[in-house]
Amino acid sequence: MALDQAGYRWRLDDGDEDGATWMEDQNTNIQRWRNSNVRLRMLVDATGNPDAAQFRLEYRKKGTTQWYVVGTGAPSDLPSASPSVSPTPSPSSSLSPSRSATKSPSHSISHTPSKTPSHTPSKTPSHTPSKTPSHTPSHTPSPSASPSGGASYPDIDFYWGCESATAEKSAGDNTATYNSGAVISSAQHAVGSNSLSIPSTFDFAEFTVSSSDILSHISGRIGFYLWVTTFEAGDSLFHLRYDDTNAIWGYLSGTDELQLYYRRGGGASSSAWSDGGNITTGSWFFVEFSWNVVGTNPNLAIYVNGTLRGTGMDDLTEVWAGTPTALRLGFYGTNSGSVIFIDQVLCSSLYTRDLNALKGGTSFPD
Repeated sequence: MALDQAGYRWRLDDGDEDGATWMEDQNTNIQRWRNSNVRLRMLVDATGNPDAAQFRLEYRKKGTTQWYVVGTGAPSDLPSASPSVSPTPSPSSSLSPSRSATKSPSHSISHTPSKTPSHTPSKTPSHTPSKTPSHTPSHTPSPSASPSGGASYPDIDFYWGCESATAEKSAGDNTATYNSGAVISSAQHAVGSNSLSIPSTFDFAEFTVSSSDILSHISGRIGFYLWVTTFEAGDSLFHLRYDDTNAIWGYLSGTDELQLYYRRGGGASSSAWSDGGNITTGSWFFVEFSWNVVGTNPNLAIYVNGTLRGTGMDDLTEVWAGTPTALRLGFYGTNSGSVIFIDQVLCSSLYTRDLNALKGGTSFPD
């Protein structure tokens, strides 16, 4: 018996065999951060009688010689098993044998990519750039996930349903201070009856942060519902700050995208831009921004409705001059004309926490 790999194709772990999204064309490598599930479909040509044989898929990290069996849990850097995949794939999701039999390189399932992702800019941006993505694939917002129920999430240090000035859960300050025209409003809401209305320049809600008790600048993740009535690039959505030169911003970017901007050391900065997020006006989207600037895989990432839409490397050697002192939600800075609403804000000390899976409930994650 002989086996020959005839094709492979990567897809997101966002549905069953008929509905999951293909990430690239067949026989095309991808770049993907660790701790995020993806699926790999293999096409193998067999001679002889393979039915009586048992097979397994192995992987190794780039630059090493040790191979591991997928699914054994060793080492512990593979994501969890997909809840969406059935044992038998449907015919409609099969690969095409008519394509050229390009073999997948040995590092194709490694979590340490060998090149910079194509959407990562090569220049150092100012803190309010407006970048138009090179391509904007279509995206349909996913439905809301079920609330967290009785599960325990000790990493969720902050939850604000935007129903009043009081956060339902906070490891520190739990009362918002409103600047300028920021206000709780019933004009729009994704969950409950109200949301945070941000209509103009320097309109934001602020929570005091002490020693990273709500959100850390080293490693963390913030997610919230976003409604855009009027979209203008460069207008901020959130701002975690020690001061203006040691801060993390989330921005509106391009014509319908997002930017995560990490600044430290008196001006050194890194950024990530979404590509395909398609933040259209007049709809609710759940957006997430994550960062991890320690360890061997420092990175920035942007998610829209649970789908990874942009990444960036943070390889700076500078450090913040201190720890965060404030979390601001809304327009910290001159507004170019945007009008937005923010609802149901969650902050986690784990940059890998899927906050999209916790949205939509009326009670906060314990």
